[in-house]
Amino acid sequence: MKNIANKLNHFLLAAVLLGTTSANALTDALKIKIAGNGYTDETVIRFISGATADFDGDYDAWKLFSTNTKVPSIYTKLDSFSQLSINAYPELDKQYSFDLGTLIPAAGNYSISAVELGSFAAGATVMMQDLQTGYYYNLRDTTSRVFSMAKNTNKNFTRFRIVFSPMITTGITMAADTAPEFRVWQSDGQLMAETSYMGKAQLMLFNTLGQLIGVAEMDGENRVMLNPAATGAYILCMHYDGRMISRKFFFNN
Repeated sequence: MKNIANKLNHFLLAAVLLGTTSANALTDALKIKIAGNGYTDETVIRFISGATADFDGDYDAWKLFSTNTKVPSIYTKLDSFSQLSINAYPELDKQYSFDLGTLIPAAGNYSISAVELGSFAAGATVMMQDLQTGYYYNLRDTTSRVFSMAKNTNKNFTRFRIVFSPMITTGITMAADTAPEFRVWQSDGQLMAETSYMGKAQLMLFNTLGQLIGVAEMDGENRVMLNPAATGAYILCMHYDGRMISRKFFFNN
């Protein structure tokens, strides 16, 4: 049975989110859930006009921690002394990152999943980085992922980071049937990527498990270097002007 802190957290999530949607449709809102030991906990990050990076009584909510020693907790942090169950920021017009705190009552396997309470733009990216392994995970695909986690009672410990990026727009118009050249090759232990596209673009490097292991930005430069580190098959995606090109290749380190 859920205890009073869990019930209040769920009530606050619903009350604050519903209370801010009377005049504005709920958009750009992500709910992140952790599950383990038969219990769950949730936190929300959202972007809305009127919110600030500080605590906003109309949009944010403090985190209430369970007294049940078996319940895991998940939250974002305003500072080293302040934890939030709902964290609202202004419009998603640039990249934002949030450290994701977790209290883990006992070592074991815990799942983390995400749901878009309010849809993000089609070209926006929402990634979770595991700071222990360096791997990135796409939170827009709603997949529940399982992590082996050590016991942790330190509210300032950060295992994960959430990175939001808006859809990349460049102002450069290309014909609908014209895609830029996009070439990938290996040179001196480095992955090289080259494109004829001279606008702003984002490169995302995935392994065959779908884990994002590298990100690079291009803005007027047509060649970048990345380092996959391990030998294996990879997929490199280039996001540009609301579209995407991908290349699959084998890297031999």
